[in-house]
Amino acid sequence: MNKSCSNCGYINNENAKFCLNCGNSLESDIVQEDNFCRKCGSRNLAGSNFCEFCGSPLATGETSNMAMNNHTQENFDSSTQAVSSNEINCPYCGNIIFATDEKCKYCGEWVKRRTSPVHNQPEKTHTLAIVLGYIFSFLGGLLGVVIAIYLLTRNNKDAKTHGIIMIFLNIIMTIVWLMIAFSTGIW
Repeated sequence: MNKSCSNCGYINNENAKFCLNCGNSLESDIVQEDNFCRKCGSRNLAGSNFCEFCGSPLATGETSNMAMNNHTQENFDSSTQAVSSNEINCPYCGNIIFATDEKCKYCGEWVKRRTSPVHNQPEKTHTLAIVLGYIFSFLGGLLGVVIAIYLLTRNNKDAKTHGIIMIFLNIIMTIVWLMIAFSTGIW
């Protein structure tokens, strides 16, 4: 396997200790680990400054090498905790990764959800649906049930909670309205 010079990119013989093009020591290139992209998690060649798959800048220099040497899978101990504010433990495998990483370089799981313009929008509160749902639930009609089911299908915890309350409120109010109807002789 040929060695690529991290300084000029020249391809050298696998036994070469110095680059034939620029004279840079190739021994340091052997020790240096591959770079992992913080954005997409793909492995890049040592000395790369940008990810060859997504184009994002790679962590280079002392920080990258120190992180790679300190965080290898073989040395992982489940009691290992992130020591600085820019590091976190992967929620899937427990290895220490940078807090800005979107994908774990050890297990390949997405640590952070990929952002899109839709994800950057503030979460909808469904206030209008909640208010109308309670009004129609008190009236005991089918529309209250429809709004409650709509709220149950949302990805908002508060909307789901209100949806459950509305379902029970619909049941109770339907029973109340039926009792009123039977007691007054409407039915």
